[in-house]
Amino acid sequence: MSTPADADVPLVHTSFTCTDETAGLLAKERAKRAWKVPMLWVVVVVGSLYYSLTVSHWGKNPALFLITLAISLPLLTALAFGGRYWLTRRRSKRALNAVYPAGTALRAEFGTHGFTMRSPRGSAYTEYRELKYFFAGTATVLYTLPARQLLVIAPRELFPESALALVRPHVKVRRRG
Repeated sequence: MSTPADADVPLVHTSFTCTDETAGLLAKERAKRAWKVPMLWVVVVVGSLYYSLTVSHWGKNPALFLITLAISLPLLTALAFGGRYWLTRRRSKRALNAVYPAGTALRAEFGTHGFTMRSPRGSAYTEYRELKYFFAGTATVLYTLPARQLLVIAPRELFPESALALVRPHVKVRRRG
């Protein structure tokens, strides 16, 4: 049986076995995305402005307005984003522990047109052209698939430099660490 000329022949094979820390690392990175929720910023700013205006009798006392705003804005920011971070991390860790318990084997195969992620729960093929955002951290990789409205998070060990070299021509790979 022959292989078609445009078949996606795997060029890079990787594997990773989940540990007790895997779900925690993935959940932590996912929770850091709390800062990127525009609507939460709107609620914090509008709430802080409203509170400051009411305390200053609708702006009749500008000094009191500015002092109240200077106190309420950082306080509401810390409460809103801290709460969102904590909830997201807790929920994500619980969900990821259920999906990827310690000892679970994950594999990835990278070809010229896309990559396949495999786990005991199944496999998923993603073409590089589908990727919109791609972030490679020290412990995790995040990427978005707008067509499926999906944010995917995976252990960094599944995406070595040789795999990132195949991704780079199709999407900007952002890095940290």
